[in-house]
Amino acid sequence: SQMALFCLIWAPAASLIALAVWWVVLYFSHPAFLNHEKFLLVSFLFILGVLLNTFFTALFYAKKKFGPPNKILFIINILLILLLIIAKNYPIVKLHFIQIYFSSFFLQGILVMLFFFSKESSSGSFIMPPQPILKKVFQYSLAALIANLIYFLVNRVDYWFVQYYCSAKDLGNYIQASKLAQMLFIIPGILGSTLFPVFSSLKKSGNTAELTAVIRVLFWINGVICISILCLGWYIKIGRASCRERV
Repeated sequence: SQMALFCLIWAPAASLIALAVWWVVLYFSHPAFLNHEKFLLVSFLFILGVLLNTFFTALFYAKKKFGPPNKILFIINILLILLLIIAKNYPIVKLHFIQIYFSSFFLQGILVMLFFFSKESSSGSFIMPPQPILKKVFQYSLAALIANLIYFLVNRVDYWFVQYYCSAKDLGNYIQASKLAQMLFIIPGILGSTLFPVFSSLKKSGNTAELTAVIRVLFWINGVICISILCLGWYIKIGRASCRERV
């Protein structure tokens, strides 16, 4: 409950900081966007919704409750898909679908937050976490921020080089190949989001054998896929080229 209250306060504050940085970027790169008030509002709702969803989903996972947040996300995404299907028959929905889409993240975050406070938080303990806990949170957040920046550069900086030295067509092909490679991260990402709170709990703390076994299995699965692509990629490329020539 202490961390839930902290997340409730920190999410809007962080959203305003991010929105301010976003405004500065737009001011120097695309100032025309600043004339649209809805654009900034939707940007704020999107950032706030993502943060609320991330924070309170983590709190659910810490309590080993994996179902509620994912059920909320599943239902809202299904509704969005249905709305997209019927949008062609309703011009007003089609006109505002982009705003509806980004606002849906805010709806997800609000629902996950409300569901956590109503079902999982302890009554009468809505106080801010003590300073030692907050210090650990910010230390971990700083380490995660640095790691995410490095991960972003490793996985995205090559796009800028390809864009600078190659044509738009080559860039598109490169990005598609990169997206296929990133599909290998889906399963480890799903397992990581569920296994991390389990192995970081007091009962599992220090027991690295099971976690190492899971990592080893994922490593060999991805290794086999990468070696297969390395061995067969050239022949797949030649096969696609011959198909284009016949077409």
